[in-house]
Amino acid sequence: MGSEELFYLCRIGDLENLKYLLETEDTELNVRDQWDSTPLYYACLCGHESMVQFLLERGATCEPSSFDGERCVYAALTDRIKAMLKGFKAITPECMRRDTYRECLRRFLEDQEFTDACFVVHGVKLHTHRIILTARSPYFANMFETKWRGKSVIRLNHPLVKPLAFKAILQYLYTGRLYVDVSGVEDCIILAKQCKLTKLREILRERLNFIDNFENSKKVSQPIKVVSVEPDAYSRELNEAFGSLVELVIPFPYKNQVTNENFGNFFTEETEGNCNGLSHDFYK
Repeated sequence: MGSEELFYLCRIGDLENLKYLLETEDTELNVRDQWDSTPLYYACLCGHESMVQFLLERGATCEPSSFDGERCVYAALTDRIKAMLKGFKAITPECMRRDTYRECLRRFLEDQEFTDACFVVHGVKLHTHRIILTARSPYFANMFETKWRGKSVIRLNHPLVKPLAFKAILQYLYTGRLYVDVSGVEDCIILAKQCKLTKLREILRERLNFIDNFENSKKVSQPIKVVSVEPDAYSRELNEAFGSLVELVIPFPYKNQVTNENFGNFFTEETEGNCNGLSHDFYK
């Protein structure tokens, strides 16, 4: 009921009831409806300036040069709203409101504390936590148990694995969010397929189709440069995936040691290993 009411209030411009809704219910401002539209989009479309201002201040995302940003600017009923969208300082991803849960996961990725797996993608080092990747991707779970087992450094030199795309996939696995240049979306789709991230692959393909149709049928003020993916209203996919962490508290290399109550080598540093690409079925 919360998200349906949120969309309705933004369409009619009922700011007081919107404030009450956000105070009494755990409502995600960047939720999308069946037409892939956000509450901010409808507030812009219907010309509710105070509503637009409030949504931006509360963390509604409208990044310039992205599909969502360009769509909101184009749909804005008044020039004042267009100027508001383009000039508001909180429309970048770094400034958006995050709940404690997702903020913690973001910091795990960015701060690189307690990492235990370093991917070197064509010379670019990306530090990760194998337990998080295992929980989020069947592909990573299998590789950490097989080809990458016992390796702290994993080198990926396959020509189809691009550093920026791999970094974007990591962002998605940790936070449910993804921001990538339009030119890199196809690279992300390739990796999403390999990592068995079916939902992400479908979303990215839909985003590209939306952008193509939008740019071909509408006069846009500037080229769309960024594609963004946001988690669902209550991060259900993230919650379900990380629920499995209860069973994965101990990293794979140490499970037997803990089970056998042999803690002698628990903190022994792993030996660097190499992995020259992804699995053999990468092209399938």
